[in-house]
Amino acid sequence: AKKRELISGPISDLVQRFPEFSYRKRRMENPTGYIVDTLIAVLQAFIDTDNFKACLVDVVNRGGDADTTGAIAGMIAGAYYGLHEIPRELGALDGRIRDACRDQALALMEMPGPVTDEFHESTALIQEICR
Repeated sequence: AKKRELISGPISDLVQRFPEFSYRKRRMENPTGYIVDTLIAVLQAFIDTDNFKACLVDVVNRGGDADTTGAIAGMIAGAYYGLHEIPRELGALDGRIRDACRDQALALMEMPGPVTDEFHESTALIQEICR
């Protein structure tokens, strides 16, 4: 989906249903851990930038609860731009941390629950990444 479609679709739906999430107010600086502040900062950074790294740098440099905003923005931007857009220097994890993340992701995929085509696709992608 193009950003325009996301803005006019699910993001617009969120703001219409919960006006406190309106992200076109003033720029959210130093966002707290409060979910409204966090999502406003994340949406502003995601919508106002055009690549993964710019989105992440924008939201983290706002300060505040930067680890939370960075994690959420990273997930959204990563899903939108794709794995190939994540700069290699950002993926350089300590081997023990990488292995722990891999083990946890693989364990989560084995948990019982509804199985969809998207689940199978994401499982294959995670298994490929973890090799």
